[in-house]
Amino acid sequence: MAKEQQSDEQVAERFQRKLQKQEDNPKKVDGPAKEVANDEKFSLIRYTQNAYKEFKKVTWPTRDEAIRSTLVVIAFSIFVAAFLGILDYGFNEGLNYLIDLKTLN
Repeated sequence: MAKEQQSDEQVAERFQRKLQKQEDNPKKVDGPAKEVANDEKFSLIRYTQNAYKEFKKVTWPTRDEAIRSTLVVIAFSIFVAAFLGILDYGFNEGLNYLIDLKTLN
């Protein structure tokens, strides 16, 4: 039992050290949300400026990549629509068949 007590104390001590380390070294947040995350005074103008800076860092797709991606989405949407349509038609026909069997008896 003393060993379990010692183990619990060691765990508590490690936990306290970990908490202290986090308090001593807070994580810095970059980008538009840094004022909010770092408890700085929030300013809508500064937030917009930072958002614009982050917006400029975005790697935009080329025209060909955008067209290719759009065509893939359209093709996949048509495939899913056809699959669900066929599934719906099959269930509808099966249910009608079962209803007809019940009404004949």
